[in-house]
Amino acid sequence: MSEFNSRKLRYIAHNKQQGVAGARNTGIKNALGKFICFIDDDDEFMPDILQHLYEAFKTDNELDFVWTGISRLEKKNGQEVEFRRSVWPKYFKDHERGLATASSIATGFGLCIRKSCFEKIGLFDESMKLGEDTDLVIRLAESCKFGTVPKVLVKIYKHEGKQLTDKRYHIENYHIYSKIIKKHYRFLSKHPKVIHMHIKAFANICYHLKMKNQSRKMYIKFILKFPFYWPFYADLFCYELHGLHYEEWKKRRRKSRN
Repeated sequence: MSEFNSRKLRYIAHNKQQGVAGARNTGIKNALGKFICFIDDDDEFMPDILQHLYEAFKTDNELDFVWTGISRLEKKNGQEVEFRRSVWPKYFKDHERGLATASSIATGFGLCIRKSCFEKIGLFDESMKLGEDTDLVIRLAESCKFGTVPKVLVKIYKHEGKQLTDKRYHIENYHIYSKIIKKHYRFLSKHPKVIHMHIKAFANICYHLKMKNQSRKMYIKFILKFPFYWPFYADLFCYELHGLHYEEWKKRRRKSRN
């Protein structure tokens, strides 16, 4: 950090490691500005991201948090190769669809939060080693107004080193996601599209761990609660046969045909 000789940068070190949530909370508490942005060490902001985020808040002064599009990259033969790109519309087709996305994004998606929001929803949960950002964005989606910048402004790199999304963390992810769904059940279960987004993530973890019965029970529970919401049936059927949720199965089938 000493290489960056700039008065605009402040470097704060903990005497004792406090995890991702603790580090982010220290940053939030010490921040002097009105808006908080997050970037992980293996990601990269595009040069004009802050301008785009600022303009989004300026256009709608009621916005509480905003995120941007992302490009997922890996290095092959010394070249950057994009293997996935995600861009969300400025306006969602319906509010619940937007709510489902807002409650499941990650801090690495160019997430920018009005600092005053933390007074309403609290900080990151420091008891969580994983999933602390999911827990936070669910609280944000429930209580705060969201918006998007429909443009790729963050590069997220896949690398060979240790990452918290690695398969070795699936068992921890299983327990964390179970805890998150239980903690936010009242809000999530009000909206079929919102709980569906999180059940898909939970089921994916279950299938990696060969715990199909746990995700099966979850799907059946919400089929009984929302009997006319057909995606639950489609997901359960596809998971039983292929180990994929319906949209992912459909995407792969389309690719194989091409």
